[in-house]
Amino acid sequence: MQNPATDDSDLLYLRRSFVRHLDADRRSAATWSAYATAIAQLEAFLIEQRWPTRVTDLQPDQLEAFFVSLNARGLRPTTASCPPRR
Repeated sequence: MQNPATDDSDLLYLRRSFVRHLDADRRSAATWSAYATAIAQLEAFLIEQRWPTRVTDLQPDQLEAFFVSLNARGLRPTTASCPPRR
């Protein structure tokens, strides 16, 4: 198993890479912080469920379960209703 910090299909690596991209693209700190937080929440949810954190190993129903968990936590419907792209 590869180290998540260097595995280019793992959420940890992708989150860091995406935040660097947003920073280089001169996005506001609030923007990249919001995206990084959302990805970290997904990563934590997957780990809690003992599901893979490699994007290539994820199944649509696992992402849907994450959105259901957001809704159950009382997050705004616009946040929880954004389904994953297939």
